[in-house]
Amino acid sequence: MPRRTWPCDWRVTVGSLLIRASSTTKNLTLFTLMSNPAYASTTERHWLGAYLNALAYETNTGWAVGRTGYAFPYSSADVINFYLNNNTAAYNFFTSYLEK
Repeated sequence: MPRRTWPCDWRVTVGSLLIRASSTTKNLTLFTLMSNPAYASTTERHWLGAYLNALAYETNTGWAVGRTGYAFPYSSADVINFYLNNNTAAYNFFTSYLEK
């Protein structure tokens, strides 16, 4: 169980949100994927991280509550569309810039 509030239900499966998730990750809960270091290098974890960051800013929940500074530059719908269209430029931006 997460220590902080999530912007969505942390118990849903990865495959219900990321429809092209691998057989290794699709049946995991979102929380399991994000909290287990064994999945740190999976593309699903990076896509889900971007989605959760966008959703947190949209809903002002989780770690985004009361946060000042730069908002996440994309909506959760944008992130899902990038994922569905296999947008490698967006993925590279998330992993190379926004995660650092």
